[in-house]
Amino acid sequence: MKITIHRGTHQIGGCVTEYEYNGWRLFVDYGEELPGGPKSGDLQIEGLTHGDISKSALLITHYHGDHIGSITKLPEKLPIYIGKVGREIQLVLSNHLKSVDGIHQEMIERLQHANTFEAGKGFSFGPFSIMPITVDHSAFDAYAFKIEADGVNAFHTGDFRTHGFRSNKLPEVIQKYA
Repeated sequence: MKITIHRGTHQIGGCVTEYEYNGWRLFVDYGEELPGGPKSGDLQIEGLTHGDISKSALLITHYHGDHIGSITKLPEKLPIYIGKVGREIQLVLSNHLKSVDGIHQEMIERLQHANTFEAGKGFSFGPFSIMPITVDHSAFDAYAFKIEADGVNAFHTGDFRTHGFRSNKLPEVIQKYA
């Protein structure tokens, strides 16, 4: 499995990570860059923003804008996976904000066709086995992912904190999945 960090090693927000195996691509997050920081601009990533997306999918760790905010720029046929409750929260938020910013109507349309998952219930995409793992974060329904392909495991942490009401579970999660 090849892992590429397209954005997010030198900034907070706008992270995009790619897991590739045998021509299949699994991306994690496609958010907005935070205001006030350096901007890298729109990314051009084969299999995500353009080109053949038939073997590509996007996982969303949680509904904060720096993780989900740019999905409206992606091809409509790209499969998107997001937590079941997080999807509902973002739909309510976007419905409330659509009269202020038209991008939220586009967000609603994208999320209406998104696939959902729940913590502890694994699923597959192509050769990838994905286990969503709840993490403590200020966004309810935030996830890390154990991603496996051809016997290789990766633990994508997403955003987590060590001071919230579930933070005492972090050592157990790391021991079990990493």
